[in-house]
Amino acid sequence: MLTGITHRRNWDQLAQLCLLSVFAYYCFFLPSVFFIEAASDVPKEQFQGFLVVSPLVGYLMGLFIRPLGGLFLGLKADQGYVNRTIRRSGIILGASTMAMGALPIEADLGGPGTYLLVLLRLVQGYTIAGLYTAAATFAMKASPEKQCGFFTGVLQSSTSAGHLAVMTVLIVLRLIFNKVQFVDWAWRLAYGFAAILIIMAWSWRPFEDHPVGISRRTLLSDLWTTLKSDHKLRKSLIWFVLPAVGLGSLISYHGTVYQMTFLQGQLRLDPVVVKFILAMASLVYLPFYGLWGWLGDRYGHGRMFVVGIVIASVLLFPAFYLFDSLAKEVSMQSVGMNRYVWVMVLAIGMYSIISILSMSNVIVFLHSRLPERWRSSLFGFVYNISFGLWAAFSQLSGLYLQERFNSSYGSILFTLFFALLTLIMVLTVGRPFIYPEQVSLVKECGHPQGKP
Repeated sequence: MLTGITHRRNWDQLAQLCLLSVFAYYCFFLPSVFFIEAASDVPKEQFQGFLVVSPLVGYLMGLFIRPLGGLFLGLKADQGYVNRTIRRSGIILGASTMAMGALPIEADLGGPGTYLLVLLRLVQGYTIAGLYTAAATFAMKASPEKQCGFFTGVLQSSTSAGHLAVMTVLIVLRLIFNKVQFVDWAWRLAYGFAAILIIMAWSWRPFEDHPVGISRRTLLSDLWTTLKSDHKLRKSLIWFVLPAVGLGSLISYHGTVYQMTFLQGQLRLDPVVVKFILAMASLVYLPFYGLWGWLGDRYGHGRMFVVGIVIASVLLFPAFYLFDSLAKEVSMQSVGMNRYVWVMVLAIGMYSIISILSMSNVIVFLHSRLPERWRSSLFGFVYNISFGLWAAFSQLSGLYLQERFNSSYGSILFTLFFALLTLIMVLTVGRPFIYPEQVSLVKECGHPQGKP
C-alpha cells in the first residue's frame, strides 16, 4: 500500500484513474465501432469480409500491436515511471484519436488516408496497452489491504464503460442528425471527445514517480535471461498463465464487446436498436465488476477466475444461440422497442455478468504469479496478448466463416476450440501451476498463506 495516502485519497485517485481509463477505452473502441457501422451498411447478400478491408485492417492493427505496447511501456512502469507512463500514453492516445476524426474520407483504398488510418490505429493500440498496464500497477499499489480485488475490479469495469460511452455518444448523434448528415460530417464530432482524455492525462499527477535507476534495456535483457534459465517460470507462463488468461479474455470479450459485431455486423439488426440493447445491458452488468473482485478478496482470486472461465465457456454457445433467436424476433416486429428488445437486454446482461467473473479478478490473478521486478511488463504482455492477438484472431475467424460458409458463429467456434486447447494444456503440463506454492502478493491478495 502506498505510504502516506489515506483511505479517502485512495478512493479519489481510483475514481480519477477509472474516469481516465473510461475515456481511454472510449478512444480505442470508437474506430472499431465505426468498422462495424461500415460493415453493416453493405447488403448481406453482397457481404464479403474483406470488402471493408480498410477499416478492418485499421481495426485489427490496433489489436495486433497491443502486446508490444504492454511489454515496452510496462518496462517503463517497472522502472518506476508509472504516472509518467499513464500521462504520456493518455495524451498520445487522445491526440491520435482526434487526428483520426480529421482524416479525409476516401472511396478507394491505397490513398494517404488509408495509411494514416493504419498508422494512427497502431499508435492507439500501443498506447492503450501501456496506459492500462500502468493503471493496473497503480491500482494494485494504491489498494487498501485485502481490498485490491475490489479496487482492480472497479478499474476493470472502465473497459466496458468506455464501450458504453461510445454507444451512448453514437446514439445521441444518430438521434440529433439524420443519416446523410451523420455519414457526411457529424460522425467526426464523436472523435472530438478525445480532447477530454488529453486534458485528464495532462493533469494526472497523484504523486511523484520514484525511478529504480535501472535502464529499460537492462530490465529487458535480465528478463530474457531469467526466462531462459528459470524453467518453472517459463512453464508456468506458457502452459498455464497465457492460455488461461487468453481464454478468460476471449470469454469476457464475447460477453461485452463482441456482441455488437454479432448483432449488428452479422445479424444486421438496426444500429440504433443494437446500441440501445447493449447500452441497457451494460448498465445491468457493470456493477458486478466490483462485486466479483470483492468476492475474490474473500474467497480467492484464482478460484473465482477459474470458476468464471468454466461457467462462461459452458454457456457461451447456448447464450449466442439465444441472442440469435431473439434477434430474429426483434427484426420481425414492426415496433422499434418491443418486448423482445427488453428480453434481449436481460439475456445479454445476465450472460455478461457471468462472462466478466474471471476478468474482474485478472489483475490480481496475474500479479500474484509474476516476478516483482518485471511485474508490470509481464502483466502488460500477457494481458494484451489475450485482449489483442486472440481477440483479433477471433474476429478474423468470424469474418472468414461468414464469408465462406455463411455462418455467424465463427468467432464462437474459435473460442470454444481455444477453450478445449486450454483445458488440455492446463490439465496436462500446466496443472501444478493452477495454485502457486507461494503467493508473492500477500497484502494485495488478502491471503497471507495458502492458495489465492
